[in-house]
Amino acid sequence: MLEKYRRQLYDCSRCGFCRMWGWEGVEHVCPTYPFTPGWETQYARGRVRMARATLEDEIEIGESFLDHAYACTLCGSCEVHCPVGLPLNEILHAWRVDMAQAGHALPTHEHIVTLMEKHLNPYGPSWEEPTDEPLEPRKVSVLYYPGCTTNRMAGETVEAVTEILDKLDLNHALFPDDICCPLIITCQHNRLQTKPSYFRDGFSGFFLYAIRNSKDSSNFFLNRNYDRTLSI
Repeated sequence: MLEKYRRQLYDCSRCGFCRMWGWEGVEHVCPTYPFTPGWETQYARGRVRMARATLEDEIEIGESFLDHAYACTLCGSCEVHCPVGLPLNEILHAWRVDMAQAGHALPTHEHIVTLMEKHLNPYGPSWEEPTDEPLEPRKVSVLYYPGCTTNRMAGETVEAVTEILDKLDLNHALFPDDICCPLIITCQHNRLQTKPSYFRDGFSGFFLYAIRNSKDSSNFFLNRNYDRTLSI
């Protein structure tokens, strides 16, 4: 996948705007960078160079390399602030997919994929009692998909968003499961490529105008797969 972006890898001007600006209200562009020792490889500029080295087979991929590669949340802030207009999210995602398909994956991600293959969720079986009752198809303006982590670890966020949608008097619904969008997290497309079909099943009960979610990775997944994968 990364070969598609070979030209863009050389278009990086190395300006550093993907790290921090120090402007009022925009202290850090990369949300994870302030929590690192500050190495070049811990924000987009350095990761673009790492991707180039991977594509050109200039570097040996080890655990530390993978730690720096996967610390990126794919939130898209660097892409928004890039003065060159590089598709950084797509570049970094493609790079990670290529590494995963070559067998370079973090042990944690291997565990996540195993749980996904079994439960469709990296946290294990659903905490709720399963139900076989079919959903009645209905038209909604907004379908709220919190994502697995928000559902399992931040229930107050789900309640707050639902309350906001109620106060806005929007015709809305909550996605009827806590299944995950792991392709972006782990980039294990070769092992999980059939799993996005469960989204089609979940969304098929609604006629939609918009989808809202609580996670950057979910947003990236839906933006890339909504028309192609969900077919709605």
